[in-house]
Parts: sequence; C-alpha cells; structure tokens
Amino acid sequence: MSLEKCGRWERRGSSGTRAILSVAVLGLVGAAGVFAFRNAWSSAGNAALPAALASESAGSTGLSTPATGGANPASAEGSKSATDAKSQSRRAAPAAVEAIVTSARTYLQQGENAKAERVLAEAVAQYAEEQPLRLAYADALLTQKKLTEAYDQYIAALAIGPRTAKIEGMAGTIASLAGKNDRALEHYQAAQTAEPTNAEYPLFLGQVQLKTGDIEAGKASLIRAARLDPNSATAWGSLADVAMRQNNLSVALQHIAKARNLEPTSVAWRLIECRALARSGNPAKGVELLVTLDDSLRFQAPVLQQIAECYGLLSKPADAADIFAKASDSNPADASLAMQAAEWFEKAEQHDLALTYGLRALDLGQAGALELVTRMQAEK
Repeated sequence: MSLEKCGRWERRGSSGTRAILSVAVLGLVGAAGVFAFRNAWSSAGNAALPAALASESAGSTGLSTPATGGANPASAEGSKSATDAKSQSRRAAPAAVEAIVTSARTYLQQGENAKAERVLAEAVAQYAEEQPLRLAYADALLTQKKLTEAYDQYIAALAIGPRTAKIEGMAGTIASLAGKNDRALEHYQAAQTAEPTNAEYPLFLGQVQLKTGDIEAGKASLIRAARLDPNSATAWGSLADVAMRQNNLSVALQHIAKARNLEPTSVAWRLIECRALARSGNPAKGVELLVTLDDSLRFQAPVLQQIAECYGLLSKPADAADIFAKASDSNPADASLAMQAAEWFEKAEQHDLALTYGLRALDLGQAGALELVTRMQAEK
C-alpha cells in the first residue's frame, strides 16, 4: 500500500514543509486593515499602491484619488508614467512588503482567496525582486490548488535568494505534489546540503526516490533520516515498506514494530505490519490488527482489502463476506462494496445473501452484477 494514500505527507514538524496550505491567523480585517496598510505603505516611502489595494482603499474609506498637478491630461499621464517607471526600478521598503503580505493574508483568512491572489500578483509585478512577496503569492496560489503556478513563484524566490533549506524544502514538496519528481529530488538534495542535520529532508528525499523507483537510493536516504531522528515513525515505517518490497520480512517486522511503538494508532503502520505477518505465514495475527479498528477506519478500502486477503489465506470466506456486508450496509450507495460482499458470500456458498447484495450492486450499476445475480437465481 502507498504511504501517500494513508496521508504520510501530512506530518508534524517545524520546518514548514509539512503545512503546505496553512494561513496565519491575523487580526487586521476589513476597512481598518486596508486603511492601516495604506498608511504603512506611504510612510515607508512608496509612491503607489498595488491597483487592487488602491481601489479597495478608496472604496472602504470613502477617499478619492486627488488630481495630479494641473488640468492637462497629458501632463498627468506623463507624471503617472514616470512614477510607475520609478516604482518598477526599485525594491519596496521592508515595512511596505510586510503590509502587503499582512493584507493579503487577511483576505485569505476571510476566505477571499482570489482577492489575495490579485493583490499579490500586482505587488509581484511591481516589485519582482522581493522574495517575501513571491513566497506569499505562492501561498495564495496554493490555497486554490494552483500547484504549477505556486512552484514557479518558489523558483523565482530561490533565484532572488537567500536559498534557505526551508524554501528549498517547500519547493521540493510542491514539485512532488505537482508531479515534478526530478525537480523535487533536486530541491530536497539542496535542502539536505544546507541543513545536513535536519532529518526531514532525507526523509522526504527518500520518499520521492521510492516513488521514482530508485529503491536503493531511497533506502539509503531513509536510513539517514532514521539515524538523524530515531523517533521518526515515518522513517521506520517507510523502511519497513522498503523491506517488504525486497521481501525481507523479518527486517520489515523489526522496522514496523518501531513505527508502531512511536505511533500506535496509525492505520498505515497497522496495514504494513498486517501485510508482513500475512506474508510470514501468520495472517490470523495480522488480521487482528485491523478487525479491532473502529468502523470508520475498518471500512476504508485498503483496510477492507487487507482483511479480505487475510481471511482468504485462512480459508474463511464467510468472515470476509460478513465484513464487506457490514461495510455495504453502512454505505448502501457504494456499488463496489455491495459487489464484493456478494462475491465473498458466493465463495462461502451463502447464495441467498450473495443474491441480496448482488441485487444491490446491480441496482447501482456495478459491472458484473447481472452475471452474479443470474448465477445465484439459478441456484434457487
């Protein structure tokens, strides 16, 4: 089973690579927030607001933009062009950058993600060499699942500098989520070089290496992560998964025991241990790890499949049928659950129940259900 499917990318930590879509809670809201931003911007020595905030400021405070100079439109336009050119050629003052980022994050907190994106897009267009603006813009894009665009902003932020391990790590995570595995490898390697004692970077590097099929490199990275942080359940669990792939079951059980000790409630680690036990010839012990879970966890597809596999090895099709039937009853609109219950009841030669769940699957349009129902009706 893929660790990603069990949510292993959502980890607790301090580097920031884990909380990809989090937005800080800020107190600056509404018209007062825009007014405060405007004052901070002008007091920092900046000539012009980004257009989105300029219009918001005027609309929120009732202020209008004063006329520039005399009544000559051409003169006013020339003055505006000169001001814009000057703004384009310099970097913003730190207080102004902070004010833009604060205002944009306030919009995000209020659920106005598109407005935050627009504010930051205009700010980046005006001050392209400000790394904090690039990073804030990437955060706004991530809230709308625009992974490629967010990644582009991280590339720009890295080009501006500094190239910190944290930024490299975040770029690697976004690249991985966007399917850019080669780039993810580069970023995680750079992050690891910048912070060689941080266990997160070899951990994430190893997971991407495994995803790309480089098993030995991934294993080496995960061993490094486990040595740097022996309390990393993800490192030990990932190493157990590698051992399973290499059919080294005794090592897999050793590693997964460490992961389970560190995170005893993790379903991912229970699944790996169950698989290892089943393949080691002890499916009865393995299935006990899963059937004792709450229904909300036990009825998840990967868990159900592993339970069924164990019951199959134990020649207990009726037990497999029973758990699929309970799962189907808890979610009667799921055609696949009904079909699997019917198939296991057929194997257990409980034809009436197989017909019941087969008819449910047929009503839901499940492929193969008609043939099963026909077989069960012929048994009557």
